[in-house]
Amino acid sequence: MIPQNNREQYKISFLKFIKNLKVYEDQILKLNKYEIEIDYSDIRQGQYLISKDLYYRFKSLCLILNTPSEAALYSISRGIIDTYSVLYMISCFSGKEENYLRYLLYLLDAVRSRSNSLDIFTKNVDNLSKDSLTGIQMAKQSDLEAENRILDIIKQKKWTFKIDESNIQKSNWKYIDISGKFYKNAYNWNELYQIARIPPHLSIMFNSLYSSFIHGLGVSIMKSENDDKVQDQFTVDFFMLLIGFIIKINNINFPNELKEFNSKCVDQFIIDSSWELWNKLHDKNYSKSV
Repeated sequence: MIPQNNREQYKISFLKFIKNLKVYEDQILKLNKYEIEIDYSDIRQGQYLISKDLYYRFKSLCLILNTPSEAALYSISRGIIDTYSVLYMISCFSGKEENYLRYLLYLLDAVRSRSNSLDIFTKNVDNLSKDSLTGIQMAKQSDLEAENRILDIIKQKKWTFKIDESNIQKSNWKYIDISGKFYKNAYNWNELYQIARIPPHLSIMFNSLYSSFIHGLGVSIMKSENDDKVQDQFTVDFFMLLIGFIIKINNINFPNELKEFNSKCVDQFIIDSSWELWNKLHDKNYSKSV
């Protein structure tokens, strides 16, 4: 049985979470002019689509919070944190020019990965129907055209810095140094979380404990002794802050479109304080590569 005081605190936190999610929703609606045919050269369209994807993940999280499945809660939470870290990486970590390069490499990684997966699938499955083969060939052709378009954009732009060719060959949007001077030249997810202003102790938890649930390890079927919604409480409190962070990032990415938009959240002071405090932790551990 959930203690009354914990149940009431959770209701208060969940209400704050929902109110901030509504501010986020209104922001996404203000940006719907980017609901157009994909333009790989426009980073703002990509930033909008990632932000919109995050909004729907938060909506799904609301449904999962009403279920007893810890595995589902941790899995969607990890997906949100990963996607948020990508948005931060291509929006705030570096200057506009390098953000743009990371975004193009991020797209390049996507189309190459999908095409490689289709190759592996078709080589290991016999007797595919004609319609299936046609669909796969069309998808691969589309990915090849997208890859060539993205590579053209990278090659034709006059960058103010030297790009190590291996970063392009490997679609390495997680690179640490743009010139490739490091042997290990890619941030891992734990490092990406910390770059995105998530404190180290939380980054480690998301990267290790949450992964155990995603991969279905033994801990995911062990009965929790925690019957007082402590984990749900942490989830809504943390993601209330993260929604505030995403709203801040959207204001940075779309200053003209959101100029007249009232983006004030519930507990805005706490969000602003956390943004600054976590930024100090970030600056202590990471410096921009350019």
